[in-house]
Amino acid sequence: MAGSIITKEQADELFGEVLSSKSFTLEELRELLSKCEKFFMIGFYNDSPVIAAEGRKFIYPESFELEQNEVLTVYSLEVINELISKSNESSIYIERRESHLTITKGGFTLQFGHFCPPDCL
Repeated sequence: MAGSIITKEQADELFGEVLSSKSFTLEELRELLSKCEKFFMIGFYNDSPVIAAEGRKFIYPESFELEQNEVLTVYSLEVINELISKSNESSIYIERRESHLTITKGGFTLQFGHFCPPDCL
């Protein structure tokens, strides 16, 4: 399983403040993740998030292209679904911190994903 959930306070303490973020409604995120089988990948480029399915196939934005050596963070769908279930908040945030990317919903943050490359699924 790729990724672990910690509290937002722990994420702030471990990884610093959020430098930029993009909010998605749960419906928007679920629609995007329905295009993935078991894993999804996120990155932040030009201050905007990107989301890819397995094989680095970009689903947000769909026309995005990235060099194969550029790193994305990989999370399992199982863990993002667990994060979604932890709070009644209607929005979820993909965040860029100083040296980490996180996904936060309510008081919980998803972190500790794998990196692609080298661990591409």
